[in-house]
Amino acid sequence: MTIRHLKLFLEVYKTMNITKAAENVNMTQPTVTRAIQELEEHYGMKFFDRINRRLSATEAGNKFYSYAGKTIEAFEHMESSMSEWHQKEVIRIGATISIGSVLIPQIVNTFKKRHPDVLIKISVDNCEHLQQLLYDNQLDFALLEGFVPGEHIYYEAFTEDELVLLLQPNDERCKKKVISFEELADDAFLLREKGSVGRNYVDVLFSSHGLPLDPVMESVSVHTIVNAVHSGLGISIVPKNLVKHSITSGFVGSCEIEDVNMVRKNYIVWHEGKYITDTMHELMELCKKVGGLR
Repeated sequence: MTIRHLKLFLEVYKTMNITKAAENVNMTQPTVTRAIQELEEHYGMKFFDRINRRLSATEAGNKFYSYAGKTIEAFEHMESSMSEWHQKEVIRIGATISIGSVLIPQIVNTFKKRHPDVLIKISVDNCEHLQQLLYDNQLDFALLEGFVPGEHIYYEAFTEDELVLLLQPNDERCKKKVISFEELADDAFLLREKGSVGRNYVDVLFSSHGLPLDPVMESVSVHTIVNAVHSGLGISIVPKNLVKHSITSGFVGSCEIEDVNMVRKNYIVWHEGKYITDTMHELMELCKKVGGLR
């Protein structure tokens, strides 16, 4: 039993005439007759009496008519809604703070010029929470800094960024080009919150050098950290692209750390079970183009 069967049944019910119903739907009379017979065989009951070449609905036919009409109405509403959704596709993307601040505006504005009818919803959060949103199917894909792969996750590098050491502007170490990592052992650190990729990077960095790390301040806001460094509360390691202006303006100081690679790759990440539409794929390709790794 199909939607086609229901539509033909409704036409016959309205006209009570097989020939007229066939004309209305541009089909042959035998085709319509066969469809009604298939319905009756499927349910094991007669929907129409055929007396003196005239049709009349049985009680079963009247009952089936009430269901068929509601079913067709629901089906047509679904068809219309899905068509509208296709025309107004929604893409849900996540981004860590650095990417969300620097790259997302350019990516989204460029994409909206090509696809003004596509609604892009953006979640900017730390890596740990964004990965959970991917697992919960609340994001279509995410742009993550220094991503650590999880289970059932696909990922592809799309750009690189660099982390930088921030010092108070009058710190004597700002005059040096390079300092050793051990020179940071006694400093108070101001860091991103647990679960952020930047924080994970610093945790691993200290652990690999055998040094303890107990930050005096944790914050989700890089802006707050920069102001705290400027005020002399401590030092920090943050994405360079978020603090370029603060460094060049002299609001905070900086210098390189000897033998420490501060460059990391950033990734487009999606769940292996996620269906990626052509529009989503095009947006991913744009991310790689803007990120410079395409």
